[in-house]
Amino acid sequence: MQLHSAGGMTDSIVASIAFLVLAFTPQMLWGRIRALPEWMAFKPTIMIFGVALPTSYIALSLLSNSPIEGLVERILATAISLWLALLAAYVVRTYQQGQHSSRSAA
Repeated sequence: MQLHSAGGMTDSIVASIAFLVLAFTPQMLWGRIRALPEWMAFKPTIMIFGVALPTSYIALSLLSNSPIEGLVERILATAISLWLALLAAYVVRTYQQGQHSSRSAA
């Protein structure tokens, strides 16, 4: 019933696009940062989420009219949240190490 309104349809379209973009972020990000040596330690995490997120998105697409649609959607949302949290933590750690290194050199 919700999708029969303009607001529900808009919500569905925007959420689908957001999930799609976030699901493929690890591959796009790795393509840009793999040349940076300080990011090599993060490679296993990117590779895991580079497979898990698109797979979850495809599962959500295939199971969109099944009884477990909500469960698959929550799995994808949780995996994306975990990915973003790990990415943020690594950025902060890398920045702090850079700050510590520059203070030691000075």
